[in-house]
Amino acid sequence: MWIKLGLDIALAVVGMVVSCGASGAKLADTAGKIAQSAIRVGAAVQTTAQLAGGATTIASASYTYSAATTQADQKRLQKILEELQMMNELITKHLENTVKEGEKLTETVSEIVKEHAAAQMAIMSNTGGPSGMA
Repeated sequence: MWIKLGLDIALAVVGMVVSCGASGAKLADTAGKIAQSAIRVGAAVQTTAQLAGGATTIASASYTYSAATTQADQKRLQKILEELQMMNELITKHLENTVKEGEKLTETVSEIVKEHAAAQMAIMSNTGGPSGMA
């Protein structure tokens, strides 16, 4: 595309020089130099465009890598959150069981205290109360 543009410019210059009445040898030399310059400019522009395209490809790959890394980090965080949730549930169940065991122990101690009080009352009533113990 750029080379064609350079050739078109060279042909236009040749046409201008011919219309101005320059000599044939000088005309050919000038046209050749202009054509070579136009081709070099076109090639430089094309190379620049290719470099820009390569930079775009590199940037795109970088963004793709960043997105993949972020997605992997998100999956790791999700796994950690799931493990924490599972640990939280286990701790909650353990605490519930500990509270139930504590309630059973409290009931047992309460029954022992009641039985002790009943036994003490029975002893006191058999001995005639506190005055009969003397």
